[in-house]
Amino acid sequence: MIFDSRDSRSVLTALAEMLKTCAVNTENICLMIPHSTVEQFGIADLSDLVGQIKELGFRVGVFQVGVRNININCFIEGLFDRVDFSANFIHGVRDGVYDPELLIGLMKYFEKQGAVCVLPARTDKELLSLLRQRTKSAFGIHKNEMISLTEFKYQMSSPAYEKKYPALSHERSELILNEKIYDEIMVQTRSFIVEWSPRFDTIKLSGSFERLYGYRPETDDFVRDLSEERFIHPDDQKKLIEKMNTARSERIESEAFIRVYSKHDDDYRWNRVHFVTICNAEDIPVRIMAVFTDISDTRKDPTDEDRRDRPDLITKLYNKHSAENKIKSFLYDDGAYGSHAFMIAELCGFEVLERSLGTVFANAVLKETAQSLRELFRDSDIIGRNSGSRFIILVKGLEARQKLLEKAEQICKVICNNYQSDVGEISVFAKIGISVFPHDGMTYDELYSAALRALYYAKHSTKYHIAFASDSQSSPKLLHD
Repeated sequence: MIFDSRDSRSVLTALAEMLKTCAVNTENICLMIPHSTVEQFGIADLSDLVGQIKELGFRVGVFQVGVRNININCFIEGLFDRVDFSANFIHGVRDGVYDPELLIGLMKYFEKQGAVCVLPARTDKELLSLLRQRTKSAFGIHKNEMISLTEFKYQMSSPAYEKKYPALSHERSELILNEKIYDEIMVQTRSFIVEWSPRFDTIKLSGSFERLYGYRPETDDFVRDLSEERFIHPDDQKKLIEKMNTARSERIESEAFIRVYSKHDDDYRWNRVHFVTICNAEDIPVRIMAVFTDISDTRKDPTDEDRRDRPDLITKLYNKHSAENKIKSFLYDDGAYGSHAFMIAELCGFEVLERSLGTVFANAVLKETAQSLRELFRDSDIIGRNSGSRFIILVKGLEARQKLLEKAEQICKVICNNYQSDVGEISVFAKIGISVFPHDGMTYDELYSAALRALYYAKHSTKYHIAFASDSQSSPKLLHD
């Protein structure tokens, strides 16, 4: 992305709008920012921008590093996933303008910060050999080749594809595997997707439906023929159609509780259904996505307020939305007149761990971390998994900074660990931001924002791991190493 620092808000808005209208797998996309743009930001603003881009699911990298002076102060630990060196800099190393030791030191530094280094295309073979001998850093070489999507699709179907693009062949196999895993996850979570095309009144169902319910309903003339099918309970058919039409006309996300017929049980099962509108480039709704999740085994009454207490699938803590709802309810009701602490704890180095040792091992680390957090806090405190490697904690009735500091130190102690991998030792440690109710905020959003600012400040420091939101709300104050 090439933009000026003053346009960062517009960039974030454009990315968010794109994700609303396009089905994009952001996990496979690394957004690259020019080094010259990165240098325009202050540390806090840069971390905030990158953090918000990552909240959208993207990875973030920097390119053209070395086209001028290299400011390593921009590369805060865990901030960037990838660093692309400029051809001018690499050619300067090759031609003796720069000492190769400079490049070796930079690669080691960037790897320590959690970023993968990428060298320009046609990098000298002798230089590559030297780098492989002198550093254990994992690095790649940019492939100066761009093709259209049409050509890429043609090549994938070509018999010569396997020989011409062996790396992409591996990625294609991995994609098929991921689709199988995705379908398995849908079955394990008892979920399926219905995609409704209003223009043609047809639906598509994800493969998990037939495995879960034992049949496939008619997919043509869906709304017209719905009353003749056993697919949806007669009392819920009108509700489903109304929700779909509302999503189509008002383009808002909504939720409903619908009973779906199961051939295995010869009975209807309750499902929580989430509706999302998909628009085309002209902003015209073309599809309605309805995500069904079976809740019959856990909740016979779908109107029960406890339905919000859904756990995160990996850690079994509250998931992001459940934790948020729990905290909001407490602050509004029982906790409105007390003092409480809000913490955001992040596992730094987790992404490097996941890349090196795999998702299964990384998930085991998350489970162990979650169990340790449960043991540190009371049953009345609220603990949730906020994102991939980030946890949120509301400590009820506790505002004394020394006591909070002791709790935060305990979190750091249980999270900090070293893991052995093929590329060497990987360190995972905690960075924690803390805000206090009502001093730093009266609502969940205010407490979260204050704690997040403190977390970013702690992440920018190489000395401190814990930070409190400042009294002035202008900058956090570090209190502990």
